[in-house]
Amino acid sequence: MRNPNVWDWHTAPWNAEPVARVLLVITYGDGRVDRVVSDETWKWTPGPTLRDDVYGGETYDARRAVPEFAHPECLDGEWARVALRDGPKGALVRQSCQPSRVVEELRPHRITRSRSGSWIVEFPRVVAGWVSLSVSGSEGETVTVAYGERLDSDGGVDLRNNGRFGDGFQTDRFVLAGTGDRETWAPSFSYKGFQFVQIDGWPSGTSSTRTRSLRRSCTPTSRRPAGSRVRARS
Repeated sequence: MRNPNVWDWHTAPWNAEPVARVLLVITYGDGRVDRVVSDETWKWTPGPTLRDDVYGGETYDARRAVPEFAHPECLDGEWARVALRDGPKGALVRQSCQPSRVVEELRPHRITRSRSGSWIVEFPRVVAGWVSLSVSGSEGETVTVAYGERLDSDGGVDLRNNGRFGDGFQTDRFVLAGTGDRETWAPSFSYKGFQFVQIDGWPSGTSSTRTRSLRRSCTPTSRRPAGSRVRARS
């Protein structure tokens, strides 16, 4: 959380550079157990996610993707060694809150243009989630997706935010690799509250497939319903 905001979350004492401690336990069918533990022999390299902010959104540059990074044959000769750091203080415990999962996918209800020329995508209702893109275009073309719950007077998405986030609010950017095929992407580190999406930079020549190229995923927490509302009449 490094996005400057009115609540000063970006200066909170629990906010620091990310560190990782990994323990992978592999249990084989014959009962043998292997443990893969992170240490100073691990390597790293910059990836395609240039920005991820739970409120601001994400920037993903597909030109920097390393598709084979999880395979044994990955060429990591130019990767750097990781640096050992002290982790957060206190006892390491498992996450107690319920995870977020995709529970529903929605297709666009209506697609129009704003007065400024942006594409405005309307979905059936307000939810928490994100938009998945499937698009083809030239290398370096950037598709910008901004999320909001209502429209402004010009027909665009109302992008005002009450947190005064200095690095943007609920906006994703997808930079195409220009592979010649359809490139698919969805944010991995954030979700947004919205019903309307404003899209800029959509590559030309793909208008006939625009509806099929957008999908919204809804992601509430995985808590089971604890009750229901009952309406009584007298």
